[in-house]
Amino acid sequence: MDIYFHIEYRTVFGEELILNIVKNDGSAVPYRMTTADGIMWHCSLNDFRADGNVVNYFYSVENYGSEQRREWQTVAHRLELEPKKTTIFHVYNRWIDMPEDSYLYSSAFTECMKRSGVREFRSSGVRAKLNIQPPSASSSAPRNFVKISGFLSRAKPTNSADGTPTRLCR
Repeated sequence: MDIYFHIEYRTVFGEELILNIVKNDGSAVPYRMTTADGIMWHCSLNDFRADGNVVNYFYSVENYGSEQRREWQTVAHRLELEPKKTTIFHVYNRWIDMPEDSYLYSSAFTECMKRSGVREFRSSGVRAKLNIQPPSASSSAPRNFVKISGFLSRAKPTNSADGTPTRLCR
């Protein structure tokens, strides 16, 4: 199977982009990427053998052999392959930077500084779609679940299954 990685990342003279493939044991195998203009970077992995059907990877920047920075790995790149159907993959990525407000994701902030109780939700007659993505997850951490009940309608706030008004955490 052949995989071609593409990413747009602006570098300065002396910097190189590295594609790091994460193996099942957690170690990373580095692959040097190439560029013609210092902006569009490419890497081809020919006859690549993945550990299973999933490839986890991240990008880093090196300057003369020393790592200068790497992507925020909380939200990692993940490629799920079906090699029986095709043997050539082209992957176009973007650099995942650490968000400026990443401190808001810490338990010190969410559980101590900005703790708020459950508040009743007042419907304004507008539909809402909630996309919930956990800011961080670790295979060694205990699993936490979020339960959201209720339905937003144009007429009035609905009640949950037990008859209490719909409530959302803030």
